[in-house]
Amino acid sequence: MTGKTAFETQYGFARKDVRLETWRLSPFNRWSFQNVGELVPSAHVAAAPGGEEQAKSVGTLLEEKVSFAGGSETVGSFLKRSDTD
Repeated sequence: MTGKTAFETQYGFARKDVRLETWRLSPFNRWSFQNVGELVPSAHVAAAPGGEEQAKSVGTLLEEKVSFAGGSETVGSFLKRSDTD
């Protein structure tokens, strides 16, 4: 009897499936870009004091319609469909 690990239950795939060959592909990229230090050598680089800015509001950007050869859709639906964070 093999059950799912807590990782598989939370993310929908096994941790061992995230490798250098797959870490930039969906669905692995949603986890790997937030945990890149587990996959490739990384160093923490602190920001310069006072270098942070407030995030700009996207306002209604996600509801904007974009047109393309096959039709149109909202920016939000495109981002979701294209596995873009």
